Amino acid sequence: MFKLPNVPLSTAGLWSASVKLYVKSIFPTWFFALFLVVVSQVSIYVIPPLRLVLPGHQEATAVALVFFVNILLLSYFMSLVLHYMYTKALTGEKVLITNSIKFVWDKYATIVVAMIIYIAICLLGMMLLIIPGIFFSILFIFTMPAILFANKKVISALKYSAHLVWGKWWQTFFVMAPPLAVMYLLSFVIALRYQDNLVMLLTLNIVIFSFCYPLLYALVLMRYNDLVVRNEIKLNK
Repeated sequence: MFKLPNVPLSTAGLWSASVKLYVKSIFPTWFFALFLVVVSQVSIYVIPPLRLVLPGHQEATAVALVFFVNILLLSYFMSLVLHYMYTKALTGEKVLITNSIKFVWDKYATIVVAMIIYIAICLLGMMLLIIPGIFFSILFIFTMPAILFANKKVISALKYSAHLVWGKWWQTFFVMAPPLAVMYLLSFVIALRYQDNLVMLLTLNIVIFSFCYPLLYALVLMRYNDLVVRNEIKLNK
């Protein structure tokens, strides 16, 4: 039976715990991740044709609409995966997916607003020579878990994530970076190999990301829990 650790973990310990949580909760989280990946991958290849066939303001409106729908869908299904995994790890018992569906729906508006702000901050940072974007993406990476599990509102969730990460930014970066690098390196290689075969490109990307995303979310949860534990130890000293 896997349960959330109540002591700080090393980087290797976090990766090991994340893999265990991933294995324990692969179903039904894989189905949510599959839907999430299909939506995101299809939209990536839908936007360029829209730009070709639609004039001026219609193109901008269509792209913005696709982007907004992505945020709406991704926010919900990412939250479902996170809540299901976290609840399973917290209790060590069988979790009803219907409970996760209802729980996330009750917080959905807060999650969407927070995601829009998070993405806007990261995009703004990317436009400022990329490095600020990377910094902000790690600093606020636990905004969604803060809403789901610490009952924070939008601004307080952003602040809580920054509070947890502040002083431990590099540790968090090195925990999250390797799996992200491997995932996107595989995607890059596939894009080079099958750039003229859209069906194969989409299929392989969907397979890779649908299995990798739940592992990434497990890692987010393990690091979030680890920072919360460290913060509580610091407060109790």
